[in-house]
Amino acid sequence: MGFLTWSIIHLFLLLQLQTPVVLSQNIINGSVLVGESLTASESQQFSSSWRSPSGDFALGFRKIRPNDGFTLSIWFDKIPDKTIVWHAQAVNTTTGLVPAGSKVTLTADGGLVLSGPRGQLHWSSSLPPSSSSVSRGLITDAGEFGLFSQDSTVALWSSFDHPTDTLLPTQSLEIGNNLSSRLTETSFKKGRFRLHLFENGDLQLLVLNSKTLAERDVYFQYYKTDTKEPNPGTRLVFNQSGHMYVLLSDNSTRFIKSVSASSRDLYLRAVLHFDGVFAQYSHSKGEGGNGWESVLAVPENICRISKPDIAVGNVACGFNSICSLEDTQRPRCQCPERFSLLDTSDEYGDCKADFEMQTCGPSNNNTYELIRVDRTNWPYGDYQMYKEYDEERCRKACLDDCFCAAVIFGDDRVCWAKKFPLSYGQRSPNGENYDSRNSYTLIKVSKGGGADAPSAKDRGKDRDWLIIACSVLLGTSAFVNFLLLALYGRSKTAKKKPNQGGDVGAATAVELNLRVFTYRELLAATGDFMEELGRGAFGIVYKGFLKLSNDSEVTVAVKKLDRVAQENEKEFKNEVKVIGQIHHKNLVRLIGFCNDGQSRMIVYEFIPHGTLAGFLFRRPRPSWEDRRRIAIGIARGILYLHEECSEQIIHCDIKPQNILLDEYYNPRISDFGLAKLLMMDQTHTLTNIRGTKGYVAPEWFRNSPITSKVDVYSYGVMLLETVCCKKAVDLEDEVILIDWAYYCYQNRRLDDLIQDDLDAIDDMEMVERYVKIGIWCIQEEPRMRPNMRHVTQMLDGVAQVHDPPNPFPYSTFSTAPNIISGSVPVGESLTASESQQFSSSWLSPSGDFAFGFRKIQPNDGFTLSIWFDKIPDKTIVWYVQTVNTTTGLVPEGSKVTLTADRGLVLTDPGGQQLWSSSLPQTRSSVSRGLITDAGNLRLLSEDSDVALWSSFANPTDTLLPSQSIEVRGNLSSRLKETSFQKGRFRLRLGDDGDLQLLTLNSETLAETDVYFSYYSSNTKDPHNPGNRLVFNETGYMYVVMNDNTTRFYVNNKDPVPSKDFYHRAVLHFDGVFSQYYHPKRQGVNNSDNGWSLAWSEPENICAKRFGPYLDANELGNLACGLNNICILGDNHRPRCECPERFLLVDSDDEYGDCKPDFEMQTCGRESNQTAAADQDANLYEFVTLRMTNWPSGDYKRYSNYDEERCKATCLKDCFCGAVVLGKDKLCWKKKFPLSYGIRDTNGESDTFIKVLKLGSRS
Repeated sequence: MGFLTWSIIHLFLLLQLQTPVVLSQNIINGSVLVGESLTASESQQFSSSWRSPSGDFALGFRKIRPNDGFTLSIWFDKIPDKTIVWHAQAVNTTTGLVPAGSKVTLTADGGLVLSGPRGQLHWSSSLPPSSSSVSRGLITDAGEFGLFSQDSTVALWSSFDHPTDTLLPTQSLEIGNNLSSRLTETSFKKGRFRLHLFENGDLQLLVLNSKTLAERDVYFQYYKTDTKEPNPGTRLVFNQSGHMYVLLSDNSTRFIKSVSASSRDLYLRAVLHFDGVFAQYSHSKGEGGNGWESVLAVPENICRISKPDIAVGNVACGFNSICSLEDTQRPRCQCPERFSLLDTSDEYGDCKADFEMQTCGPSNNNTYELIRVDRTNWPYGDYQMYKEYDEERCRKACLDDCFCAAVIFGDDRVCWAKKFPLSYGQRSPNGENYDSRNSYTLIKVSKGGGADAPSAKDRGKDRDWLIIACSVLLGTSAFVNFLLLALYGRSKTAKKKPNQGGDVGAATAVELNLRVFTYRELLAATGDFMEELGRGAFGIVYKGFLKLSNDSEVTVAVKKLDRVAQENEKEFKNEVKVIGQIHHKNLVRLIGFCNDGQSRMIVYEFIPHGTLAGFLFRRPRPSWEDRRRIAIGIARGILYLHEECSEQIIHCDIKPQNILLDEYYNPRISDFGLAKLLMMDQTHTLTNIRGTKGYVAPEWFRNSPITSKVDVYSYGVMLLETVCCKKAVDLEDEVILIDWAYYCYQNRRLDDLIQDDLDAIDDMEMVERYVKIGIWCIQEEPRMRPNMRHVTQMLDGVAQVHDPPNPFPYSTFSTAPNIISGSVPVGESLTASESQQFSSSWLSPSGDFAFGFRKIQPNDGFTLSIWFDKIPDKTIVWYVQTVNTTTGLVPEGSKVTLTADRGLVLTDPGGQQLWSSSLPQTRSSVSRGLITDAGNLRLLSEDSDVALWSSFANPTDTLLPSQSIEVRGNLSSRLKETSFQKGRFRLRLGDDGDLQLLTLNSETLAETDVYFSYYSSNTKDPHNPGNRLVFNETGYMYVVMNDNTTRFYVNNKDPVPSKDFYHRAVLHFDGVFSQYYHPKRQGVNNSDNGWSLAWSEPENICAKRFGPYLDANELGNLACGLNNICILGDNHRPRCECPERFLLVDSDDEYGDCKPDFEMQTCGRESNQTAAADQDANLYEFVTLRMTNWPSGDYKRYSNYDEERCKATCLKDCFCGAVVLGKDKLCWKKKFPLSYGIRDTNGESDTFIKVLKLGSRS
């Protein structure tokens, strides 16, 4: 009995050792008959299997990890690790694996059929629809499993034709097919990498969106063979010798990499790994091998891919993660210090900060420092670049910039500022650096290791804990219960107050019969603030529709106030009270207001016929009688505000855009009473009002007390506009109306003001009366202006109108007596004088041009300039650009002198030199200056007509006919419209002969800090490059090539004749390069008597696509700053606008950066927890910007998404600051700060910016 027992045990152990894989008894030479099946069994790692004739390969169920399910696979069966080379990839289970008891059966009609323990279908081989029945299967010694019919040797289906992540020798990849990586090393679902042979014959490695893994969501290629036309690839071949190549259409080959490893002695395979590396390996067939050895890897270093077509997503490692290449040429991913994995189970995933990251919101007061990460670079996501910086300056640039997440610095002394989330992080191995810069990263983190200020999410938690605490304490006693409930209720009431109008609530509304609106009510009434009616110094006006109790609608105008003092509830209440008490037929009526959270809005009655601006400046002109009636009505409305209210109201922004016309075209003044709602000292300069150029009284710029006379001044400007139907400041024509009006009055040429206006021509006596009243109103000295009662009396004809004095007593024009025919002798000088706007000047022979000191604004200094002298606005064409003063302007008493040794010398009142003309190092001395009728100031020697120096050879922002730019020459824009320091744009003819428009770093403005070119002439042919930009006398502008015959025209439009028109081309401060023409005599060719636009380059500076020769950089911006939206005007000039819930960083720079008025979402601390993420999502909502796009700064893209899905994916992503959704249903996630914002009425994209919900700060 003992022997029998021992024998049974021995046999059992022998079977366990000898048969780890149970073979089907009916498999002969790899052939499998119909009806054969295999079952996944927990008792055997590989269950049963079907083996190839040599036993090299087996097909069956494979269990990867103890607690996982099974995958139906083919594997190498003679090597220890049983490496899988094929698996059923589209199994319809959540994990891609099947449970124990699942079965695969070879059937006649379905081929291989994989079913679950209960018979449910999980997968089957896809047979052709018209194919014959399967009679057998065959697994070959090449590792291929095929299905065959009874009478054919051609497979109906094979694993080689349906590859997964691996290729074997003799296997090929046909056009349209691909390999798909796994999701992870042990997850056999499709991952995010593809090796695809395209229809054009190009073999590419592709990366997909890591969230959707949809085939349509291809981000970019990170390797390609370039096997396209004219000899495209037809198939990828992996031959028995181990060579892998693309077979081309002419039967030649393009090797992936030339390696040779015979499959006679070695097992070979090529696999697309889950981390994106496509690698070929060899394994010894004999005993004692070293396992799989790497033969090739593509790309050689996946941590250092070349720049992708679109810098969205990542490759091997997630956002904020650093990629390091292992010796195996496989990547390892690691979070930086103070960061941790967003998903702790995914080491290749995104990293989040363990602290509250800095935002530009109002409550982020944490202090920050920079930690250094050596040998590390993040090559994408730059938004600023600084050259010639040391590490200290680079650190400071980031610490001083709330947008900056990190900076990259290297030996080249270039400092790159980065956006969060960081992408494509890469670390070099010890002892070497991937780039010659020896780059390292400085990441901004909060000081103190986590003692951060509470986030919006934490503040939400505080409210939750308050509720919990109250619940616990309520059980102590009835008295305590009552007390806590009372206190809690009071607390909740206090918290709700801002959302209910605060102190400006029911009492004010009842008292004044006004309605108090919530933000959401006005959001709904305006349709997400969709239809804009107008904008001004106080905010933007939107059209809205309010529901009445009888289900009817009333149209209203909703004005969103900018820069209102948020903290001063009482002041807002008082001002609303004042406005609400005002009733006059020439004033717009207030209906209600909103004081919800940070939102301050005024709701007015809707006035149907728009603004006076739209009425006056249309063509044909409105009748003279209507204009007179409107002017009188406006004057009576202002008089009411000044003298007939219970409290005097100074409007501060009288202009046609703030005058509305009702159904009977009666004028109604809007925006009265709003000036006091601005955050300002009411007794000093209101800097925000300066935006309404042309209507602002001089005392605003002099820190003088503000009185009602500022409205008189503005009314005078508007009265002159009403007379001649011309804008106060026409940026396109560059006409200053008050100068022109006084010029016409002084020279008895009033008919020039009203040309072709027959009604007014028949009433010239009244025209003259109105012009004189207007000139009285615009007197520079406030005491010289009449009050509005006197103005109305003069308009009504009950008061006499005397001849007005010169409104600008400093604007007499004189020329030095010694200047004859434009020639200036040595020793002549000019002095900047406050008593004359242009001081004295040196005139050209015809008087077309003058040289002298020019005072731009009353409180500014002077600029030494050349200007057109015969036109009203005296347009500047040249100015001293490198004056060594902080403003670029010089004070009164400064002097320019023509000297023999230094040419023009500019000195301050104390005699200190501020600038001089740069003369060549010659022995010749200057004998005279000459200002020509072309506008060129030349310095000449005694014996030569060749200029030692000229303004044409030293241009500023303007070119004139007969002027040219040589190689290395450039124009430089101004800093602002009225700031004559160098700005951030250049027009430059490079050494290669290419004419380019360039943008510089807006902070440093250094010539070395060129960001990119946004216009190119493409005249850099090495055999015939451009050598000169010419603006000829007939108004054509072109690049002359090296052979002096070929010309490239900057614009092909034919110019107007130069005998009748002045021409100029100017590089504006906003980057637009434009050519203009102006009639030399009033009324020429029925023109509008101002500067008219001929052309502009680029045609749309708001668009990021600049032309066929340029790849626009992600760096910086163009016309408008970060988070700012660019809107192209009719004059091809940009206007910039902050989105809703954003404010200007510098309130004086409307073209600058915008910052949020809320705390932006960050990925700090607990953002990886589902509950916390859901709570965060509940704190945020979206501001909708229709027809608005931000074409830069993408980090994720989703295909075929609607608006709801696009918003939802952003809400759930703590990295996401905004999404852009196009009509093509592509949803793009954006990094902050946003750049290149553009709004276009024909735009096909909408932007949704994630903002903190109002009231979430409580």
